[in-house]
Amino acid sequence: MRKLWAFCLTMALFVSATIQGAGTVSADTTNSEATNIVSSSSEMTNSEAVNANAAPAIKLTDIDGHWAEATIREMVDKGIIKGFPDKTYRPEAPMTEEQFFALLHRSVPKFKGHKLDNYIYTSYLKNMQKGWSKEVYDQMMVAGIVPYNPPGTLIDRLSATRLMLTALGEGDSGRAYQGTKEQWFKDISLKDEYEIYFAYPAYKLGLIEGYPDDTFRPKTNLTRAQAAVVLKRFQQKMTELYPDNVNQDTKQQVIKALTDFFVKVDLSKIKNFSELEDVVKKNKLPASKAFLDEHFGFLKVTGTDFAAFPAFDELIYITKVKEGKYRVVVQYYSGELVGSLARTFYVTSTDGNTFVLVGKNE
Repeated sequence: MRKLWAFCLTMALFVSATIQGAGTVSADTTNSEATNIVSSSSEMTNSEAVNANAAPAIKLTDIDGHWAEATIREMVDKGIIKGFPDKTYRPEAPMTEEQFFALLHRSVPKFKGHKLDNYIYTSYLKNMQKGWSKEVYDQMMVAGIVPYNPPGTLIDRLSATRLMLTALGEGDSGRAYQGTKEQWFKDISLKDEYEIYFAYPAYKLGLIEGYPDDTFRPKTNLTRAQAAVVLKRFQQKMTELYPDNVNQDTKQQVIKALTDFFVKVDLSKIKNFSELEDVVKKNKLPASKAFLDEHFGFLKVTGTDFAAFPAFDELIYITKVKEGKYRVVVQYYSGELVGSLARTFYVTSTDGNTFVLVGKNE
């Protein structure tokens, strides 16, 4: 019940953010000036519409000598940044949420995704069903990376941190700072739980920095140059948290082991933990008692709601934690009860062919 309460609290915070209004995340960076930015988002409708797999070799014409030139060029080489049709990047222009979503989408591992309930397309994605970014928004929503604002809204620093944290599977890491008595930034009050929830863990992870005057400026717009910088940090942190040390064949076998288990375990037909154990035994499913306890403990309490499990075609990070043991972090949208959620599973194999679902400490 504690976990469920925490999940609901997280969702409540998300909802409160939506009610408070869309922030315009400004990414910090060395050159934090980016003030006096025109607040119009009419410029750059589909600057990032080009698919990340398209042939790169882009030569941007307006970044020579800019303080973020090296980072922008690096992100161009990686296929993250495309620029505008006129071969400009406009580094000091503000970035829209739509553009940031596109860059973040290119920054995470590719995943198949699936169609969500119609409610999602008429609520969260209501304003995103037309235009070049439709597929980007649809896929990111499958991963629980939820848009709060219309595509043309300028993105601010706090909004950018929320999106990056979620994409890293760290969307609920702000729980560690709830009720904190430490004020890290002059302009973030200890009473503002929502801003603390995202600003503190993002700063701690090194995704975004504060300013020399000890402010965070959560509502400051993120420039396109700053976006390049924070997304580079995002990729660095992603590599640090989830080193790519598992080959593709093993990844597919790990995902298959999890998928096969959850296909056989139909929770709509299982009333309690004892029935779950019977299903596992009857179908000879490769899952330890510790695995069942960690993920299905709610079945031991009558009438307890639970967050839906993933379909395993969402945003997935698979890492080998030791020889023969793999950690699987799935970032996904789990439904209205909980919303965005990251679940962690552990899978072992002694021969590289047979995989068993186990507990964290096994």
